[in-house]
Amino acid sequence: DDVSYVITVTQFKPGFKGFYTGLPGGTPDVDDMKPEKTMLDELLKETGYRPTKFHYLGVQFLNVSYSNARGHLYLALGCEKISEQETEKNEQIHTELVLLDDWISYQCKNVDGSTLMTTVRALTNHLGYKFTKE
Repeated sequence: DDVSYVITVTQFKPGFKGFYTGLPGGTPDVDDMKPEKTMLDELLKETGYRPTKFHYLGVQFLNVSYSNARGHLYLALGCEKISEQETEKNEQIHTELVLLDDWISYQCKNVDGSTLMTTVRALTNHLGYKFTKE
């Protein structure tokens, strides 16, 4: 069975002023932490999953008008549940597996650029999808 799922997290986002469903992610625990290590740590802490392999999808500047802050985007594949979540005391994160086709439909209503960019890059660069004009 070749059914694919996306690991999603729903959590309160102050800028959104509510709960938002997106992809796992976060910031490094220390300034010189490599993006790859940050991705692996955040995926494990927020969801309890560990990938068997992953692909770097590139960098995205989060707000080029006001900041040089950037995010590093990854596609994690072959994820296995190896532990429970390890959220911080003020975090409430709900993890859910969403069918890939349902996730693609959800992206049409998405308001988060990083999540949308990660999805598009993963689909077109590694999962064999092509976008065509009808």
